[in-house]
Amino acid sequence: MASWMSYFTGKRDAKPAARDAIVSLRQQLIMLEKKEKHLNDKIEEEETKARENVLKNKAGMSQLVKSL
Repeated sequence: MASWMSYFTGKRDAKPAARDAIVSLRQQLIMLEKKEKHLNDKIEEEETKARENVLKNKAGMSQLVKSL
């Protein structure tokens, strides 16, 4: 009897919905991993610039030493 009720009420199969959710989550995960890599590269670039500027600027170096 339950199968007839689902026929009339139009219940959807849960498998495609779950599959779509998994695909969507994988895509989001890939996007977040790319963002993380980009931000880590940006951080490394800024740290390198800061270290170069400290070496060029002796007053900045003394401030750095005081802050540590």
